[in-house]
Amino acid sequence: MIFNDPNAKPRAWVAYEGRSVAAFEASALRADAPPLIEGAAAPAGPAGIEAEVAIREGESPTHVAIDVDSPRAGVLVLADTYYPGWKAAVDGEQTPVFPVDGMFRGIHVKEGPHHVAFYYAPFSVRLGLYITLAAALILLLQMRHLVFQRRRRR
Repeated sequence: MIFNDPNAKPRAWVAYEGRSVAAFEASALRADAPPLIEGAAAPAGPAGIEAEVAIREGESPTHVAIDVDSPRAGVLVLADTYYPGWKAAVDGEQTPVFPVDGMFRGIHVKEGPHHVAFYYAPFSVRLGLYITLAAALILLLQMRHLVFQRRRRR
């Protein structure tokens, strides 16, 4: 092993306190301070019993499933890159994804056991699909029109 940081947080964990910010500012980052929660309410509770968090097997670059059992409400932080287009569902219900510390994904979780799914579904992919389908339909209609014109000429 080249480097081991014994104080590093796990890939997924629940924050019970944080600092709300309207926009990320790198100068506000500190290792000894609660995480920066961008554009969402930060939990206000003191540290206490940690949540049980387990990333499920079978993840892919566009999907991560996590089981969380939290003793109280908090922010589930997934230390994977935040990028617009990431969505999340807690027990099947959509929930907003927001940046934590300017680079990670975060969602609010309530007390109790939950199944969380993060998945990448940007609008640009759906828009591209709609444009492709529309172009294919126009192409098929044009081809049909050409076939009917050739039949009329004969």
